[in-house]
Amino acid sequence: MEDLDYWRLCDDLSVIEAALLIVGVDPSSREGVECKGMQPHEQPREYAATCSALMNAIRGGKLNARVRYPAQPRYEASIDNLIGAHQVARRRRCRGH
Repeated sequence: MEDLDYWRLCDDLSVIEAALLIVGVDPSSREGVECKGMQPHEQPREYAATCSALMNAIRGGKLNARVRYPAQPRYEASIDNLIGAHQVARRRRCRGH
């Protein structure tokens, strides 16, 4: 079997994995892994259009999908970002920092 053939065994694919497979890039290859972080001019030429088509088909109800969101928060909560910056500065001055 070819490397890309093993991906046929997957029951679920992310939009990124599906788009890469459609344009002929193995999602587990270096190019596939780094594709999301690449600048648009560095990505495979058809990748952006393919991602857009898949996402629009999902949003439009033409392609069945389970939408999943990351479980991890996008930032770390701390006292510094829960109160205003001026209050942080005032608290630090009061503590002698």
